[in-house]
Amino acid sequence: MKTRLEELDSLRGIAAISVILAHISIILPASNIFEKINYTPLHIFWLGHESVILFFVLSGFVLSLPFFKKSQLGYKDYLIRRICRILIPSVVSVILALSLMKIISPAGIPGLSRWFNDIWTEPLFMQSIVNHFFVLGEFNTMRLNPVIWSLIHELRISILFPFLMLLVLKTGWKKNLALVLSIPLLYFLSYYVCLKVFSYDLTIFRGGYSSYSLTPHYMAFFLLGALLARYKDHIRIIYNKLNLLLRSILFVFGFVSYLYVWLILPNNNMLHIFIMNDWMIALGCVVFIVFGLNSRVMSRILLFKPIHFVGKISYSIYLYHMIVILTLTYALNHVVPIEISLTISFVVTFVVATLMYYLVELPAIKLGKRLTKKNEAKQPHLQAEF
Repeated sequence: MKTRLEELDSLRGIAAISVILAHISIILPASNIFEKINYTPLHIFWLGHESVILFFVLSGFVLSLPFFKKSQLGYKDYLIRRICRILIPSVVSVILALSLMKIISPAGIPGLSRWFNDIWTEPLFMQSIVNHFFVLGEFNTMRLNPVIWSLIHELRISILFPFLMLLVLKTGWKKNLALVLSIPLLYFLSYYVCLKVFSYDLTIFRGGYSSYSLTPHYMAFFLLGALLARYKDHIRIIYNKLNLLLRSILFVFGFVSYLYVWLILPNNNMLHIFIMNDWMIALGCVVFIVFGLNSRVMSRILLFKPIHFVGKISYSIYLYHMIVILTLTYALNHVVPIEISLTISFVVTFVVATLMYYLVELPAIKLGKRLTKKNEAKQPHLQAEF
């Protein structure tokens, strides 16, 4: 049976666009158009953190497929491919960001957000630069290319993933589900104890978003994706038995769940502990993936060639969009209004991403395959993961 990973490519591409718009929304001064409609369903178009959760679930889904097909690589070859796939494009983006930061020597732009003005304006020490190259340690990722934080977790989890799959393969769905759910439960208990007993926020480490403490939390979303992959045929059977009304209800639930942070009593702190937020988002991701793989209507939309192409270059979009935005915002400052420079940056991002996909990303993938000397005809198509 054909595994329709092309749709998952496109989902990742749409999520990458959402990340660009999310970053644009927090660069603009307060009371911008995005801020005015944050707490409406329209916010589906610019979601940053939600998109990253979707990336993690998708990665777990696609990385697990060779294990279920019994066509997985040996651990060494697997690592080589993952390092080439993730690290080489990331290193190139770091070199580019460092070079442009040095050329521009930015000092911030009055009127724009503090988040924007904190990037590229602080000196980077050698240890921080080394950390940016190897993306495994705990460090401040917000000074050079803010998206690096998610790659750190992606690479850490990728190193552990084959061992996690041994557990998934040896147990039934009940134990698998218990394994996945035990992670947020244990994490929540640890978080509660740290926060309530010791008045210490588990997520606030010197590493910030790259904190080691967050990796197990995100690892659970990889496992959730793996379970979706394992039972995708059973899910398809269940989906096909649903009538239009039930499918519509399921989709609305997924939509609301994905937007949980913004639509469900957003000012109620008890309902928005970050663990709960992320798992509600993850439920929305599950629904979107299920529809992407099984809905004919959604499949046609996702396989529309421009959307699918954006999916192919989504990793490069993710890696380079902030570099493009920072460069053009500084270059066009005092030349055009900020709204115009950000619109230009949005368009140019796709041009740069396309170039970097063919010049860096695709060669990195091919290098990984050459180094592992694996017969490609026997390997599943893994374009949807990064």
